Amino acid sequence: MVIGPDIGIWSTAQFIKYPSDEAYVGWHQDGRYWAMLSDQVVTAWIALSPSTRHNGCLLVVPGSHRRGLLPHREGVSSTNILSRQQEVALDITDTEVRRLELSPGEFSLHHVNLVHGSGPNETNQKRVGFVIRYIGPSVQQYRARLDVTMAVGEAASFRHANVVAAPKSNDMVAELEKFESTVRSFLQEVRRAADALGHDRRETRDA
Repeated sequence: MVIGPDIGIWSTAQFIKYPSDEAYVGWHQDGRYWAMLSDQVVTAWIALSPSTRHNGCLLVVPGSHRRGLLPHREGVSSTNILSRQQEVALDITDTEVRRLELSPGEFSLHHVNLVHGSGPNETNQKRVGFVIRYIGPSVQQYRARLDVTMAVGEAASFRHANVVAAPKSNDMVAELEKFESTVRSFLQEVRRAADALGHDRRETRDA
């Protein structure tokens, strides 16, 4: 059991790498920028197309989540597609890295503080992945209240979150428009929470 028995879905996202694109994902920890006050967060990375070393499969540094939150640099490269172009301030050698090559339908699970990234797509085919981010009841976001949809277990255990019912509409266009709006709001809220936490940490350190 990873985080159960009560598990909520916090967010989902689709990651597409287009053919012959130099864009990459820098080495980073999600926990550094999500402003979570618990690390009971697991991401499922699901391959919807082959994910290989040539088209930019997920790269991880096994065991790095045990080091806690590490310092990051921002604005590192214009081809780094992360929101702040951030990269962990850590020298990573090839011997530390594991490539998670997946066939369609296969998936990997990773901890919120695992150092991970991915390279560019050097092939002539798209690489498509879908992620589902699961949280346990102890998870809170700094100065915010999370929206979650139940995956399994008791909704009452999520005292720090708003439990939202799964959509029931068969109108795919309307649901996609709603989803895009929700994603925009979600990203804005995550950035706001992360900025507030970073600011308050600096204020405490400098006081």
